[in-house]
Amino acid sequence: MTHLTSTLQTASCSFDLIMGNVLKRLSYTFSGDSHFPICGGIVSPGISPIDVSFRIKSFYLNLWRSCSSFLSRTISRSIWNIASRLRSVMLYLRRYGRVTSPYTYMTPQMEEKYWERAAASQRKLQLSDARYVDAKGLPLRDSLPQLPPLVMYYVPALPSEKPKEPKKLKTYFLSTKNYCKWHRMVFPGDDHPTLIEASRLRKMHDLEELQEIHRISRMLSDDEVFQRPNVTPRPWTTKYQRKWQKWRRSRREEL
Repeated sequence: MTHLTSTLQTASCSFDLIMGNVLKRLSYTFSGDSHFPICGGIVSPGISPIDVSFRIKSFYLNLWRSCSSFLSRTISRSIWNIASRLRSVMLYLRRYGRVTSPYTYMTPQMEEKYWERAAASQRKLQLSDARYVDAKGLPLRDSLPQLPPLVMYYVPALPSEKPKEPKKLKTYFLSTKNYCKWHRMVFPGDDHPTLIEASRLRKMHDLEELQEIHRISRMLSDDEVFQRPNVTPRPWTTKYQRKWQKWRRSRREEL
């Protein structure tokens, strides 16, 4: 902007100088006749209309020639100076304000570093890519041909399937009454444990057995199992014994 301002100031000074020379030159055209001043516009009666017309044409012709000379020598030179300054500014901006393309690198070393980082990222993603690992997460060998070190696409592998373990209860409460009830439903005869003996025997079973014992004991009401006054218990059957034995066989097969 400083160079542009100085150029415009120089052109303005040149214009003033040339216009002064033009007016000075035009004044000599009418200096031979005092009855025709430039600024007065008064014509002496002794001058014919033809002379007046000729002198007016001469005035405009000299004015046009002077302006043309000024435009060719001063204005064109100023425009050329302005254009050269603008060209210098544009070259400066292109040289120092150039935006680097994101698809190119300044040196081969920078490009080589890019390919090294790309190869490292590819190897890292292959550890969890379904194309390179199996269901257990182990790497596959020779699964795909050798590819360039680029992460073209990614197929996330499913997490490895863990064997389903049965939920084990930490504690399970079984009352001695329910244990005695279960014993009478499963085992025939009159040899059944008392409440004190049931408290000791239930500790010999694990949590899953206690849960199954409780489930079977709820299949009948207390009046149908225990002997009470004026109440006849239900006759013993092998139905619940078979249920208990079937459950134990299925459990052994699972183990």
